[in-house]
Amino acid sequence: MQSPYIALGVDKKGADDQGIVYGYATDESFKLMPLPIVLARRVAIKMNELARHIPQFFGSDGKCQVSVEYNGNDEPVRVGTVVVS
Repeated sequence: MQSPYIALGVDKKGADDQGIVYGYATDESFKLMPLPIVLARRVAIKMNELARHIPQFFGSDGKCQVSVEYNGNDEPVRVGTVVVS
């Protein structure tokens, strides 16, 4: 059975109860988070800004993914792909 606390957020046209949680710090970004997470958040924030100004372009249910390639020393070397929908 779904938690009543989750139902408070999802029963009002909110998001579903799915999510990905990262719980560690890293020195690969200035935010101490994995670089793909930092970059995806920046894309999502920009998508939200665009949705406010151009609602026909981005709706309220946008998604993004940023894939980063790493070298053999676990250092990010380049952004591989950026997906926005």
